[in-house]
Parts: sequence; C-alpha cells; structure tokens
Amino acid sequence: MRLHFGSPPQDGDFQPELDGWTKLREPDPILLQIIAAPVAVLNVAILIPAWGWLASVLAPPDQLPSRAASGEAWIIDGSLLSLIGVLAGIPLLIAVHELLHAVCYPGGLRTNQTTVGVWPARLVFYATYLGPMSRNRYLWVYACPFVVLTLVPLIAAAVLRAAPVALAAVSILNGFFACGDQTCMAMLAWQIPSIAIVRNRGWETWWKLPPSTSSD
Repeated sequence: MRLHFGSPPQDGDFQPELDGWTKLREPDPILLQIIAAPVAVLNVAILIPAWGWLASVLAPPDQLPSRAASGEAWIIDGSLLSLIGVLAGIPLLIAVHELLHAVCYPGGLRTNQTTVGVWPARLVFYATYLGPMSRNRYLWVYACPFVVLTLVPLIAAAVLRAAPVALAAVSILNGFFACGDQTCMAMLAWQIPSIAIVRNRGWETWWKLPPSTSSD
C-alpha cells in the first residue's frame, strides 16, 4: 500500500480509450458530495432513532430518564465525555474507513497498486487501486466500511445488550461519511453489468466486458 497526497494516482500504461473500455458517467468530487448529501441526511435520520430506541430498550429502568420513551435514554452519565472523545477521534475514524476500502482490493494492503490518500483541493479522502477487478468486488469495496463501522456495531449492541454512546456515535458518524460510497454503489450497479471488469484511472472509473463475452 502507498500513501498519497493530491489527486488519485494513475497508471500511465492504462489507455482505456484505445482498448474498448467504457467510461462510467460520474460527477466530479465536489458535485458527488453535493449529490450524496441527501443520502447522508437519510442515514443519520435512520440511525439516530435506531440507536436511541435500542438504548431505551436495553437500559435498566432505574437509569432511564423520563425522556426514555422519546428515544433519548442513551443520554446518561459520561455520555458527553464519550461523545467529545468520538468527535476528537474523527480523523482516526476516517483513516479506518479508508483502510477498510483498501483491504477489499485485490492484494489488499500488501500491494503497491493500492493507494490511500487525501485530496485537499477537492475535500476528499480516498482509497484507490490501479489494477482491474470485478464489478461485484468493487461494490463490496464501497460497502465494506458501512457494514463494518455502521451496521456491525448496531447488531453487536443488540446481541450483547449494551449500547454505549461512543459506539453509537461511531456508527452514526460513519453512516454520515458513507453517503458518497452509497451514491457510487448506485452508479456502479445502475450503469455496469454484473459480469464486467472495472478499473480506475485517477478519479475516473472505466469498465469492460470480459473478452469471452464481448466477442460473442
């Protein structure tokens, strides 16, 4: 794995226009964040009540404030400090989010074709891979951080019957950050056949049917 500062790197030997690749119709980074904003709002609007309801169900009756029925039972002693700690740890959460993308690429963190970087001019953190991969694997690359950091904590809290504020905050914040991933997943699923091969060139995404299929 490599670390990079600036726009996503490109493989100079990859010339998709000359080899029958099709460019995905996708917005630039700034427009993507604008398009994804309603998804972020929807995620948070679902996750906050879900965690509030779970906490109200799990908390002992003598610890529940009178507002428990409204889903505010998770505001208990120490919750403010926990929340401050989570907010201070947002850079770490972003780093873990991007690393989870990276480990899903072919070769994961073991190959220098995987890059994790930050693009300040576009307000973007990213993980990218220079080689080809299947379209369905690319969908999992986008989905993994949401599953691991947002859904798994919610399920674990229900199973373990404990809903700490810090865990809820991580789940909710990551749900907010994952809005761009979910928007990209929708574009991939809508535009690219499930059997296609996908490859990145910088910010651009290109796809191509396997040779045996495209030649039929």
